[in-house]
Amino acid sequence: MSLIADGNAAASQLMQVLLLCSPLYSTFIAPFAEPDAIRGVYLEEEWRTPQCYNVNTPPASSKISMFSDETLFYAFYAFPRDLLQMEVSAEL
Repeated sequence: MSLIADGNAAASQLMQVLLLCSPLYSTFIAPFAEPDAIRGVYLEEEWRTPQCYNVNTPPASSKISMFSDETLFYAFYAFPRDLLQMEVSAEL
């Protein structure tokens, strides 16, 4: 019984602290905020992937002939309305 009382007391103290604190996200902009609300608020700049992570890979069509029929059927059904689907269908 005393554990329940201690738990309730701790929860009420936590709620009092949370209610007295300032908002956690004072600069939060709602997803549907008006454009006027965004002015004067710092927004994070767009993040870009570093150049060292960009890799030039050969197109998949150059390797299609190396895949088994099972893999080609998977690619055909996994990528509907895609260029890969058309290339796989030509190979099958």
